[in-house]
Amino acid sequence: MVCFHEEDNTQYLLMTRIAGVSGVHEYAMTDIPGLIRLFAHGLREIHAVPVDSCPLNWRFERYFAWATDLIDSGVLDGQIPKGGTRNVLRGELAGIRADLPSEDVVFTHGDYCLPNIIILNGHLSGYIDWGYAGIGDRYLDFVAAYNTIRRNLGGRWVSLFFREYGQELDPAKLSVYQRIHDFVD
Repeated sequence: MVCFHEEDNTQYLLMTRIAGVSGVHEYAMTDIPGLIRLFAHGLREIHAVPVDSCPLNWRFERYFAWATDLIDSGVLDGQIPKGGTRNVLRGELAGIRADLPSEDVVFTHGDYCLPNIIILNGHLSGYIDWGYAGIGDRYLDFVAAYNTIRRNLGGRWVSLFFREYGQELDPAKLSVYQRIHDFVD
């Protein structure tokens, strides 16, 4: 750690520099199958971190409390259809909650996308942007990984990612987590 600073309700943490380039740099994209393998293995490594003493919580209850706070504070008012009220958002959130599958709790990165991995000489050298890290369902990271692969590399690479990660994609569960992601995004 280089510096920690707190100002009002915001905390800033400056760490040492990680050597390499982001996963969306042209150098990283010269071997897309290799990049996907690194990306999948990196996420498996993160998900293997023990959660026993982790104080950072992004489990369903915490996530829905945060979403409710966003509704109540007016942050999501731009999503309300014309003539609607915040009750529309509350109803949408309740619908998502009713469709939730059981949680598969692991340590999550919180924004696991290609720009947040650092690659050096064909190897994963680090991760950045841990602002939403903590205990949560692995599908929180799967949604971000799925979206970044499609956006930055193309949808045909998604299956390789899940094969390399070692888990078959559950499209129904991904869909629910995508709804959660889109709701608060």
